[in-house]
Amino acid sequence: MAPFGLAFLAFYATLRSKSNDSFGGVGVQMLSFFYQQGVSVDNIARAAYAKDKLPSTNISYTFGPLINWLKSTYIGHKAGFYVPTNRLENALSGNNLGSTLTYLYEPGYYSIGGGYGTQYISELWCDFGYFGILIYHIIFGYLIGKICFVTNKNWIMNAIYICLIRYIIFLPRDFALNCVGFLSATFLLPLLLVHLLAGKDRKYIKLSRVVK
Repeated sequence: MAPFGLAFLAFYATLRSKSNDSFGGVGVQMLSFFYQQGVSVDNIARAAYAKDKLPSTNISYTFGPLINWLKSTYIGHKAGFYVPTNRLENALSGNNLGSTLTYLYEPGYYSIGGGYGTQYISELWCDFGYFGILIYHIIFGYLIGKICFVTNKNWIMNAIYICLIRYIIFLPRDFALNCVGFLSATFLLPLLLVHLLAGKDRKYIKLSRVVK
């Protein structure tokens, strides 16, 4: 229902502002919505044309989120990882393909805060070519096949699979390793807390059975 709701809101905004611009109809607004949410083909094309111009100072676009996560941790600082301090450095050494492509194609637009956004297939292609895309999707398909909340009795894996759904939805316009979010304290600490509490509960149940 989201596209229909957005189309209605666009129509309402046109009436309220008394704009002379043509609304174009519900169909046009829905197509516009999907185009704005997609445009992955544009990012792939930009990466294809700019592959030979990509700066060698970026280590890897595919593993960019993991590299940047290591940079931001104590381990990264101790190991001497360099952390970009401004937008230019982020484009040249931030391992972010979206930032790099925006800087190469429209440096003025990038300097005022604009960006194309990244695309996981573009990242894989720039780093590993078609073979990397194939291997990634084999692994990706395996993970999707594992998302089953009935047969899997391991609650920790179920929790991870549930969170994977969110990353899968956003993946078409996200980083190839967007699931690095699993490494955040906000995800791991609650899992650890529940695991510890569940362990105490299991010990209590076993003890109560022995007493009986």
